[in-house]
Amino acid sequence: MKLFYPRLTLATLTLLQSNSFACEDLIEISQSDLQALLPPSPIWNDTKSVRDFVVLDSDLTTPAEFSNFQETATYEQVTDFFIHLAEDSPYVQLSSIAKLANGEDVWLVIVSGEEQFDSKDMVNPVVYATAGIHPGESSGVNAGMMFIRNLVTKEEYKSILGSINFLFVPIMNVQGYLRQSPSSRINQYGPNTSGRRANGSWKNLNRDFAKLDTPEVRAVVGVMRDFDVSFYTDMHSTDGMNYQPDVTWCDNGDAGLSNEIYAWLRTEMQPELQTFLEEEYNHITGVCYDANDPMDPTAGYYPYFSDGATY
Repeated sequence: MKLFYPRLTLATLTLLQSNSFACEDLIEISQSDLQALLPPSPIWNDTKSVRDFVVLDSDLTTPAEFSNFQETATYEQVTDFFIHLAEDSPYVQLSSIAKLANGEDVWLVIVSGEEQFDSKDMVNPVVYATAGIHPGESSGVNAGMMFIRNLVTKEEYKSILGSINFLFVPIMNVQGYLRQSPSSRINQYGPNTSGRRANGSWKNLNRDFAKLDTPEVRAVVGVMRDFDVSFYTDMHSTDGMNYQPDVTWCDNGDAGLSNEIYAWLRTEMQPELQTFLEEEYNHITGVCYDANDPMDPTAGYYPYFSDGATY
């Protein structure tokens, strides 16, 4: 795939979002060339590599794995993957929680070691995750596919499978995800294509959890209502800053939480999770943050909070 952009220098990068250049100034440049303009990605000196989780010899190998994580799975590939997995495994059920304007489905994957797919029959805690709310941030889509496959097919994951019920919305913003383009989010490292941030109605779904204007968010919140969810996470990846940490998180702090839940998050879950990621996989973990001045890193940064019920 080749793209055409103005001749790129530090002074002319801003022309990418303007029309103030002539056709004779255009040159042919590839996506890999564009990414080469970015600052070097921090080196992850992993002791246990992501390769521990990769499967390359299966009909359930994901497009991300096949491409050495250069490609993201398409909506059709995600759909086919989970249809196949649900047909093969007694622990997996696939259902549509919303039918969108052009007939697309927002899928919910239910993984239950108990083989119980109705909330009233579940005994084990319910963990809920959504991905693809911002279709340019597809790491969670592909990681979720790999995680669920390994969870139900690998013997070493049987203890986890027997301890929780896992709910997963692989692509929350389906209409934005369908609009893959190699020229979207060129200021991040991979994949080779990214989807559009807004949905089909040009709404940012990650701003709709208070208003519930969109069918996608109403469906996701409906799952929270129908299941006794113990823990919920929404998976993003970022092109905002070149972080030193390679695993970050954000939440609402103590806003809207009981004292007990907040204490558990900060004194038990967070330290244990950080220790596991740092000691077992040599990740650098930290809270998500934004720069006080995006043009001046020396101006410092502030922790990014999810800002209440809107997110």
